Amino acid sequence: MTGDRKAVVVAIDGPAASGKGTLSRELAARFNLAHLDTGSLYRAVAAKVLAAGQDPKDPITAVNRSSEAPAPPPQRRSGLS
Repeated sequence: MTGDRKAVVVAIDGPAASGKGTLSRELAARFNLAHLDTGSLYRAVAAKVLAAGQDPKDPITAVNRSSEAPAPPPQRRSGLS
């Protein structure tokens, strides 16, 4: 970042189906922040591991396959709601 602006990082954690994705998308839109859905990244890696017929419980396999899974770019909405 340039000038006096500071990077803003917000991490939202909680149980499945608790509204984390909805909340994070709304906050990103409201404050014009980039949004990275880590759940999508985890699912992409899991799909690669399973498609290769490998053990999804093996962390080394997951790391190796993660380099093959393209990461979606963070999405930024313009303007404030």
